[in-house]
Amino acid sequence: MVAPINQQFCAPIPLKLTIVDHHHHANFIDVKDVNENIVFHIKDDENVCIHDRRFLLDANGDTLVTLQSKLRSVDEMWQVFKGSSKHAKDRLFIAKQQQSSSPVGSWLERSCTIFTGDSNMVIAQIHKKPKRGWEIDGMEYHANDMYMVTVYPNIDYAFIVALTGILHAIHGDNLKAPEIVNNVVGATGIVGGVLGLVTELLEE
Repeated sequence: MVAPINQQFCAPIPLKLTIVDHHHHANFIDVKDVNENIVFHIKDDENVCIHDRRFLLDANGDTLVTLQSKLRSVDEMWQVFKGSSKHAKDRLFIAKQQQSSSPVGSWLERSCTIFTGDSNMVIAQIHKKPKRGWEIDGMEYHANDMYMVTVYPNIDYAFIVALTGILHAIHGDNLKAPEIVNNVVGATGIVGGVLGLVTELLEE
């Protein structure tokens, strides 16, 4: 079981989520289940520079974790904290931009895999949504603004969504974004990296 945020977000069966990026109409991301119910929101902190701090909220609007860009780091680095905290004692994991020589995924195409490092066990996959789902309330959405994430059994789907939120902040629709997937060994376990983003779990 991989549960950096909370075991309550680990399902015994594969879970399909739809990511809807409203950046053309508003500044937030919705995450929906197969019944179109809102599961999470990702919102930018309006009090800081755009994308420097984001919040993962539950369906009720309560903050689950804070995604914080670490300024003045050599590599692109994000820290993830419990709730609205910014204290080191509440840090759950860090995600850092790195390069790899093995291209096996594409953020631009929304087609990539998240996996554990040593075993190469797949824990989630990102893929495009069928075209019939590219319209909401009469507003058209680009294929890259509405796509699917399949989270495998016993994997913290809030964690996977948090990684997706970080990837959005780093790459957006940048045509020059790295199209790669890495392996990574974390501090207390092994967890997957996607598109050059490697993740280190921290000890409690």
